[in-house]
Amino acid sequence: MTSTTPRRRFSPLDIGLIVAFVLVSVLFIATFAGLRPFAALFGAAWRAEPDLPARPLTEASSAEELLSLLRYSHLTWETLEAEATTTLFALDGERTEFTARLFIHQPDEAALITEQALGSTITWSSDGEAILHERDDPPVHALEVLPPSEQRILRRYTVTADSVNAPHPLGLRIPSRAAALIFSTGVAQSLSSRINDVVILGSESIAGRDTLIISAPGQEASIQLPPTLYWVDTRTGIILRTQACRSQLDPDDSQRCEVERQIEITRLRLDAPLPVDLFNLQPQQIDSTTLSLEDFQARVTP
Repeated sequence: MTSTTPRRRFSPLDIGLIVAFVLVSVLFIATFAGLRPFAALFGAAWRAEPDLPARPLTEASSAEELLSLLRYSHLTWETLEAEATTTLFALDGERTEFTARLFIHQPDEAALITEQALGSTITWSSDGEAILHERDDPPVHALEVLPPSEQRILRRYTVTADSVNAPHPLGLRIPSRAAALIFSTGVAQSLSSRINDVVILGSESIAGRDTLIISAPGQEASIQLPPTLYWVDTRTGIILRTQACRSQLDPDDSQRCEVERQIEITRLRLDAPLPVDLFNLQPQQIDSTTLSLEDFQARVTP
């Protein structure tokens, strides 16, 4: 007679552990491969984000608390809809205005609609994998596919040590100055080296939201430049208005200067549903002509 070794039977606990191990491994590999939706699902699980300062901020808040809220502002919301106006002030008193609407669904979806001076509309939209550039008059469009490495950066962005923060990659991608106000990490980085000179001047309501007005001196080598003023949302850290000054602050009114450029978010809606077709990357007009990205940019750039 020959003896046989009895087969081992796996208990329900053994099977459960094996299944869990396989699932975690698949999610981990898929995340590093940049696959959706695994990257968004699993990426959020491993990122340890810091605690935000106590909110709302007040005029008694420290400059460190203010910069911390600016730095981690993108953690206070998931979806955003905003209208922003950029105003340029010429020396002869003439004003030029540009209006834009922004729609953002973190971590990687965004759309920008810009009204041009001659009445045409330029639309920029991204689903995190590609970008559609479109103009309605004449109707032309171009599709730009993002490399996998950039897709991964968009989905897995996280703020690291204070001294090495980089601007938010989605904010860098959106072709609007207002994006740097919405993703204010880059502003926090630029102010961190001048934190002792950041001054809270007062408070004001912008777009129905409470803000703190802060002044940050311009600095280039040893030359003292005119300051920049920021109106910072006390709950989210989104910058609702910024003014680049042409002169130093008015000695009789520390909240005023001769303004060279102003960007203001005139309407802001957070964490509300966005239109479902915003990020489908389909041209709005059926007769739209497909162009290369280079040809499209040549047509829309003045």
